[in-house]
Amino acid sequence: MIRAWFAASWREYGLAVGLVAASVLVRSALAPLLGSKVPYLHFFPAILVAGWYGGLGPGVAATVLSTLAAMYMFLTPPGVAVGDPADIFSLVLFVVTGVMIAWLNHRRRGAEASERASAAQSSARAERLDAVFNTTVDGIIVIDTAGRIEEINRGAVRLFGYPEADVLGRNVSLLMPAPYHDEHDSYLERYLSTGVATIIGTGRQVTGRRRDGSTFPLHLSVGEMTVNGERKFTGMLHDLTARMRLDEQLRASEARWRAIVESAVDGVVVIDRFGKIDAFNPAAVRLFGYDEADVIGRNVSMLMPSPYHGEHDDYLARYLATGQAKVIGIGREVTGRRKDGTTFPVHLSVGEFELGGERKFTGILHDLSGRVRMEEQLRERAALARLGEMAAVIAHEVRNPLAGIRGAIQTIGTRLASDSRDAAMAKEIVTRIDSLSEMMKDLLLFARPPQPRPMPTDIVALVQMTANLLAQDPALGGVRIDVDGSAPAIPVDAEMLKIVFQNLLVNGAHAMGGQGRITVHVHADESSCAVAFTDHGPGIAAEVRQKIFTPFFTTKARGSGLGLPTAKRLVEAQNGEISVECPAGGGTTVTVTLPLPRR
Repeated sequence: MIRAWFAASWREYGLAVGLVAASVLVRSALAPLLGSKVPYLHFFPAILVAGWYGGLGPGVAATVLSTLAAMYMFLTPPGVAVGDPADIFSLVLFVVTGVMIAWLNHRRRGAEASERASAAQSSARAERLDAVFNTTVDGIIVIDTAGRIEEINRGAVRLFGYPEADVLGRNVSLLMPAPYHDEHDSYLERYLSTGVATIIGTGRQVTGRRRDGSTFPLHLSVGEMTVNGERKFTGMLHDLTARMRLDEQLRASEARWRAIVESAVDGVVVIDRFGKIDAFNPAAVRLFGYDEADVIGRNVSMLMPSPYHGEHDDYLARYLATGQAKVIGIGREVTGRRKDGTTFPVHLSVGEFELGGERKFTGILHDLSGRVRMEEQLRERAALARLGEMAAVIAHEVRNPLAGIRGAIQTIGTRLASDSRDAAMAKEIVTRIDSLSEMMKDLLLFARPPQPRPMPTDIVALVQMTANLLAQDPALGGVRIDVDGSAPAIPVDAEMLKIVFQNLLVNGAHAMGGQGRITVHVHADESSCAVAFTDHGPGIAAEVRQKIFTPFFTTKARGSGLGLPTAKRLVEAQNGEISVECPAGGGTTVTVTLPLPRR
């Protein structure tokens, strides 16, 4: 610190020496007039000037040099010694005064330097603030308590399109569209009187108005300050046009992809790395029978039957640890489990992506039920084709000999006594041969059904005619058949449908033990005609119901097991469908659905 006090250039110390030397010369020139009087007075200007320009160091140097000069030249005895006590006192007083002068000049210089530094700092800060104020991209506007604009930066000029001179002194509401244009001043007055703020101190999205009258979205944050006792308000304005455009594009993109996912025919399921379901599209809802809310956040293994249900999490953890994939990145056929517990085949393809730093997995599920059903039908048709060839061979190789055997047995029977045991046996043999012939006929009809010959047919009349024919059978005398409903004439093969209707009515009558009522309801809509046969028997067990269309499966003591399979083939040959339902209350409803021609 002391070194700093005496820090000065050699020029300033030289000035001090020169000033003292000049003072000595002046005092020497005035020696004839002054003698030994006032030996110090003429040195004070030198000390003052040296301290003024040089500071403490040169001022003290001038004081010391002046003291030595006065002692040597102007005090007695000559030399640096001082003999008179009065001179000693005056000398000490001179030194103290000179040092004080130097010290005061040092303080003055320090104060001036501090003031200059402060001014320079303030100037630099003002320049920086001005640079920040005018180079910031966002707009900055300063208004007074009356709403008049006092400052506007270049960012605000660019935002609104007004030159600075056109807005200074004008009300800030000119930058606002209606209704904010008319409401601003009343809001400002209310805030000044009540202190209740809705924007000041916070920020929100507002709408700005450009010079050309167009509007644009911006974020406004308002701060309050006091300058020279006056309240001012600073508004920071950030243009949101680009962000709003980007948000709109993102929303449009999200809506587009959401529409794609939600309208997809295949199921789309998104899971996280823990196997929890994040997304479940409407197709997946239809596939599995679960509502979206029922599965979100739950483990995807709920959609899998055993053993996949228990293995999934281990597989996912192993993949995340090792990177070895079995399904991810490829696809394969798997089995899904619906909400009702039934299973169905699906093709699963799994992809991986990253969202927000988290790994996600997307599963695309295509229901293979139709394809599997078609494959089964193709296999069934191939088997039926082979069966048809075999049936043709049997019909040719077996039916003709059977006819001969029947005729021979019948002839022998006529020669036997009618009440003999042999005659009864011959009659039983003929009956069994007739049953075998009927079975061969049914087998041939099942294996090689005739090609349909569609003709416009009144379905209600066809059902009624079939019912009337059956009513003539004494074995079905205790069965009443009621036919109701209506349908337009549709192109079908009436003879083939008669076989189907007869089979269904006979099955219903047998189910009721030959006693009861069968209801046949005919209903048509825009695309199909449905004929529902309902009996009031005990119904069909679920395990039996799954097999009733299987060839040669029967629950009757002497049935061939070809009635319903043949009926199904004859209906499907006309592009129709046949289904069986058993209500919980008993009874069975078999529905034959036939397509209506397109209009």
